[in-house]
Amino acid sequence: MAAEAVAAMAAALMAHSPALLGFGGDSALEVVSATVVLWRFRTRSDSAKAEKFAARVAGALHLLLAAVVIATSAASLLGYREPRPTLAGISLY
Repeated sequence: MAAEAVAAMAAALMAHSPALLGFGGDSALEVVSATVVLWRFRTRSDSAKAEKFAARVAGALHLLLAAVVIATSAASLLGYREPRPTLAGISLY
């Protein structure tokens, strides 16, 4: 998943593609979210406090992802960036 995120971000920068940037950002957020879940299950401290922290981090990551999707969609809708196919994007999907 981390390799997918790095590859998508690199391809997005080379192709100037907001769609690939959103895809790479989503993959990166999934990696961070999975890391938080792993930390939560490995932590043996106060479970209620750790659960609350993990839930807040996951919620913040989802809000960040929503903001990225809204921004890239608005840019495409307003005509600033039109999504176009690239070989790197096709191979990643």
